[in-house]
Amino acid sequence: MTDAKPTEISASKSDILSSEGTIDLFQDVTKLIEEARNHVAREYNSAQVLLCWLIGERINDRLLQSDRADYGEMVVSSLADQLKVKYGKGYSRANLFRMIKFAKLYPDRKIVSTLSRQLSWSHFVIICGIDDHLKRDFFAEMCRVQKWSVRALQKQINGMLYERVGLSKQPGRGSEKGYFSKQYA
Repeated sequence: MTDAKPTEISASKSDILSSEGTIDLFQDVTKLIEEARNHVAREYNSAQVLLCWLIGERINDRLLQSDRADYGEMVVSSLADQLKVKYGKGYSRANLFRMIKFAKLYPDRKIVSTLSRQLSWSHFVIICGIDDHLKRDFFAEMCRVQKWSVRALQKQINGMLYERVGLSKQPGRGSEKGYFSKQYA
């Protein structure tokens, strides 16, 4: 028997990687990976928002509806201590109270479920810090429609967008009735 040498491939790896077909394949596979990552991130954010709402609702329903709010606060503090040990700092006393406030401000699970697909928990933390319900709804809707990042949301709040839009919609300064006055009338 003769020793047959395997046929050597004449093209080097760099030649193969630079060929047009491989570049297209690389771009296609990269796009698939990025789309999958984005999908996972959206699903995670949605699940996180809904989880925070469910936790807030559960605590609110079980503890804070009673006449003994001081007892409820002690229970929340104790619960937070236990949750922090098991799940980390995301379940601190302050965060649990944010979740409770979130559940109170957005009592309809369907609305939360819909918004959770478009806004992150960080968006809701900022939005729930707004006392005026019309202003809060305005920023939630603007975030949803404009797809603002958390940083962009904070910038618009700090830049008094709500107040500026309200001024521009006053009689004599534009349209007779603004968009949001019609929507919430």
